[in-house]
Amino acid sequence: MNQQTYQSDLDNRPAVPISTVIISAMAIVFAVIVAVFVLPNWFPGMVQSMSGENLKVYWYLSRGSAVMAYLLLWFSMVLGLLMTNKMARFWPGAPAAYDLHEYVSLMGLAFVLFHALILMGDSYINIDLLHILAPFGSINFKPLQVALGQFGFYLW
Repeated sequence: MNQQTYQSDLDNRPAVPISTVIISAMAIVFAVIVAVFVLPNWFPGMVQSMSGENLKVYWYLSRGSAVMAYLLLWFSMVLGLLMTNKMARFWPGAPAAYDLHEYVSLMGLAFVLFHALILMGDSYINIDLLHILAPFGSINFKPLQVALGQFGFYLW
């Protein structure tokens, strides 16, 4: 087999193997079944936070996504520092460290955006998109901390 034939065989491969797609679909179906049938029995307080007059699910999701964003961005910073010295040559290797750093940074960005946007559903804070985008807007909940977070996002 010559090099050109081998390269064309590599170019014709699917980007994601069918086994990965099937396993992912099965995992999603399993997660939905668990979420619908098992979680309400194990965690009745979680079901109450998603229904009724006093919805707290938005607040919980915002807090959880803030913690995840912080951890991911911290890990991204560590990976960025790792790439600037010789440690990246040993673990996990320079190209892998760069890819991991990029992936973790994008995941951190996604969690930051989710953290900000999910609060629009919270009736206690009662904010809209303008309050999320404008530092020191007329938000009543911890205006200094919110503005610092917005400035940090814009500087990032």
